[in-house]
Amino acid sequence: MIRKKTILNLMLVTLAVISILSFVSLHPAIAHSKEEADSEQHGGVQTREEGSVQRPPTEEHHETAGELGHKLHPIHAANQARIYGWLTAIAQGTIGNKDGSGKKNDRAEGSLSGDIFYEASLNESGRFTIHLDIQQGEGITHTPGLFTSPNGNPTGPNNDIESFNNDQVHLDEAWYETTLADGKLTLTLGQLDPTVYFDTNNYANNERFQFIANQFSNNPTLEFGGTGNFYGAGFRLTYFPSDLIDITLGAIDGDGDYKEMFDRPFVIAEVDLKPKLAGKEGNYRFYAWQNSLPHYRLDGDGNPAFVTSVGNPSENPSTELIADKNSGFGINLDQVLTDNLGLWARLGIQDGDVSQFDRHVSAGLQISGATFFNRTEDVIGVGLALNMISDAYKDISGLDSNELYAEAYYNIAVKEGFQVTPDIQYIANPGGNSDKDPFVVYGVRAGVMF
Repeated sequence: MIRKKTILNLMLVTLAVISILSFVSLHPAIAHSKEEADSEQHGGVQTREEGSVQRPPTEEHHETAGELGHKLHPIHAANQARIYGWLTAIAQGTIGNKDGSGKKNDRAEGSLSGDIFYEASLNESGRFTIHLDIQQGEGITHTPGLFTSPNGNPTGPNNDIESFNNDQVHLDEAWYETTLADGKLTLTLGQLDPTVYFDTNNYANNERFQFIANQFSNNPTLEFGGTGNFYGAGFRLTYFPSDLIDITLGAIDGDGDYKEMFDRPFVIAEVDLKPKLAGKEGNYRFYAWQNSLPHYRLDGDGNPAFVTSVGNPSENPSTELIADKNSGFGINLDQVLTDNLGLWARLGIQDGDVSQFDRHVSAGLQISGATFFNRTEDVIGVGLALNMISDAYKDISGLDSNELYAEAYYNIAVKEGFQVTPDIQYIANPGGNSDKDPFVVYGVRAGVMF
């Protein structure tokens, strides 16, 4: 009953907002042309789109960071179709890694992925997009177990790895998007990737150009719904009351199998504030969410873990039900400090009864267009994260430590459309186990945009 009321309230609020704003935009006494509305909203200057959201132009170095900081970059298609995408190869190895017996266990492994987007504009305010994905290789698989979110997403070290386990072509996204109320509302419907719209960050969000480790792309305490790769049927609705604030609502199928879509959804609401501090651009995001899937504790093999069930609860093995949902909130910010330096940070909290770790904090810096390198298109990033073990997981596992994660990368723009990124990661207390030695993951990423 609680779930149904939550969904019904969300739908009623969404419909009310659409109705009110559509009336305002169409009423003859207060209506404006689209050109006038755009000019008033953004100070009479042309805007560009980032991840389906209009943004005002910013300083040149922040433009570059912004384009790297979103997973989806629509190519403007005026009454025509476009195809674009990425090819990403990642090779990684370890130093100081040991197996369960304490024997040295260092080796190198890799992965290759291809993402293809097909986009077509259907009218002046609508477009259709399909995202296809293929992958080869599983990346690093020989490290000690790291903390894992209830949705199965580990805290590192390669966020480009999808849980496909085959070499077939997969349909990740397929959606229609349109604007309403003179551009004040953007509605997207279909098979979505919620990480495109929520918990984004200009400096720490895209594993193809920025950090490779999972937790530096999205908050690991945010239990996204959808499949194991976060794809699912649903919607997102963004309201732009001014150029200083965005309000976004979203809901997708809890486990991505198109069953019980309205009974056990993932729902989220986010408010984005965009102030200028000392004349410098910044983004401050606040969000709350709930994943309505039941959560079980597996203990049959003597290796306790928290996991999220998939599909109908009656189809799952007989295990201990912890709770019928998980919920939490987060804060996410990026702020320009100087012409070449930006700061980012994340904070997240989730239900510790269903999670191996219930708190996450991370922060870092990005240096872009550094003139002292005479490499104006290169980008350097550093990040540090702490994942704090939950009391419930301490009790059942006997572990008692927080997992520390650090990463640094140097993204080299070899030529237009081709980038190479040396990367290094450091992990201490993997999976909350202080008996495991710290180890290093080194690697290199090569990416081609087409």
